[in-house]
Amino acid sequence: SFTCPSCALTLQAKLPEGITSVQCSGCKSVFAVQIQPTVAGPSGPAGQHKKGARKRSKIDKEGNTAPRVLNAYNVFMKEELAKVKREHPELIHKDAFKMAADRWQASPMNPQNGGDQVPKRGAGDDVAAMDE
Repeated sequence: SFTCPSCALTLQAKLPEGITSVQCSGCKSVFAVQIQPTVAGPSGPAGQHKKGARKRSKIDKEGNTAPRVLNAYNVFMKEELAKVKREHPELIHKDAFKMAADRWQASPMNPQNGGDQVPKRGAGDDVAAMDE
């Protein structure tokens, strides 16, 4: 918690470490607040996760993240969007994506159409290699 220097209102907010600008909810004045780094063990606030919080990707010793596994829709859209853009280079991305999404509805890869699961591929796989 911190106090507004103009009206002395005590404010509470979760702020990042370092200097941050804050606007007082009482008098609307803007002032700088410096948040010091906190040291917490695994059971402290840094070790807790909110329900529904996104999981961070795993990072190896070199700092590289593992590519996420693509589902059937992701694989189809990656391939189909590249195909649509080759067929219709004049289309803006939004329209090309819409056309590829429309094709997904009738695709045999779509599980709603009885499609099988696609072999698991990483996000870094090359689209050109998939066309062969």
